[in-house]
Amino acid sequence: MKLRFEYLQLRCRASVETVRFAERVSFFHGEMSAGKSSIPALIDFCLGGRFPATPALKQELVSVALQARMGTNTVVIERVAQDAGSAQVTWQTAAGETYMVSAPMRPRAEPIFGEDVFSFSDLILRLLGIPVVKVRRRTYDSDSPLAGRGKRLCPAGRS
Repeated sequence: MKLRFEYLQLRCRASVETVRFAERVSFFHGEMSAGKSSIPALIDFCLGGRFPATPALKQELVSVALQARMGTNTVVIERVAQDAGSAQVTWQTAAGETYMVSAPMRPRAEPIFGEDVFSFSDLILRLLGIPVVKVRRRTYDSDSPLAGRGKRLCPAGRS
């Protein structure tokens, strides 16, 4: 699996800010409350995590985009600050083909891409070249539906 972050772009109300990452290691330094810890929090948000609801981000951030190399694909993941339910994922393959998918954080009943991609996490696995594996909801029942296809694995409030 190969994953390399290239840049993080913040679309704010008054400006667009871009944080470029070095090929090997990036260091961030600055005064307190300059936004250093917001960088990994926004990367996490782009990769499916919760929005880091600091007062400054809640007030100023419109959307955030992360460009990364995932396997042989160049991928841009964009999330709107006020939309926790999906991400816009655009990628270009090594062969030059370009795709765009609105990927829901929770699995859908029907595939969003191909035959086995039902959610954002499935899509990220596919882009990384990792097979999307589904397991039976009840391992003792061979007719049990596959987990993740449109239904939650845990009751509401538990994960």
